[in-house]
Parts: sequence; structure tokens; C-alpha cells
Amino acid sequence: MAERVPTPDAGPPRGRRVLSLTDLQPRGADAALITLCRRIVDAEAACHRLYEAECRAEEQADQPGSRQAGHRRQRLMALQAALGRRFAATPPTAVPGLRAKVRVYLTRCQHADGTVMPDGWDLHALCREVLQLTEGDAWSGSAHPAPG
Repeated sequence: MAERVPTPDAGPPRGRRVLSLTDLQPRGADAALITLCRRIVDAEAACHRLYEAECRAEEQADQPGSRQAGHRRQRLMALQAALGRRFAATPPTAVPGLRAKVRVYLTRCQHADGTVMPDGWDLHALCREVLQLTEGDAWSGSAHPAPG
């Protein structure tokens, strides 16, 4: 049975910049890896939306709503863990697969709004450099410069 990832129907949360892999077509040697990377990014976005729903429900003292969102988020986090293990075990064999993997790593060092996490500057810089080399002007990078 294939794992199901909720699709981000409502789009990114307001004011948030979500990393996209839509321009990377899953074909060629790395088709499965690119598809996996898309599923990971979709699952991360869905998990973030469930977390926000859970927080809103808690703020409104909606315990059933909070529990429901919390349970759904926990199930999704288990799926994310399984996807993450497959991701770590799947090396890219061509540049498109490398680009997809680097974009996923980029999500690991950025907040949902695109700002770089305090301890993520080194990984962010490396990801930015790899994407600049492999995508050139097609990749705009982060609008947030490195500190000092």
C-alpha cells in the first residue's frame, strides 16, 4: 500500500514562502528521487498547516479540534520519518536529482517564512552555492543575506 501525503490544497500559509520542486520534472535516472523529494516537501507543508490548525484550536479552547489536528499531525510525522529514511538512502545519479535533494536540505535550515535558522547558515550557504552552480540565474536563492 502506497503512503499517502495530503496535498497542499490551500497553498502556503499567508505570508510564507514555500520551497517548490514543481519546476523539476520527475523523469530520467532520478525520477523516483525527485518524486520522493516532492512528497517530502508536500508532507512538511501539510504538517506545518496541521500544527497551525492545532495551535488555533488550542487558542480557541477547542480541545476536540486540537486533539484531532494533533493526531493527524502525529500520523503525518510518522510518514515523514519513513520518507526521510528513504531520502537519506537514495543518492542522486544526475544533476536534477542532486538539485531536488539540495532543495529538501534547504528546507531543513530555513523557517517556513524563508528566513535562515540561527544554526543553519553553513548548510544554507552550501545549498545556495550548489543551486547557483547547477541552476544559475534560474535559482534566486534566499532574500536574506548571511549575518555580519
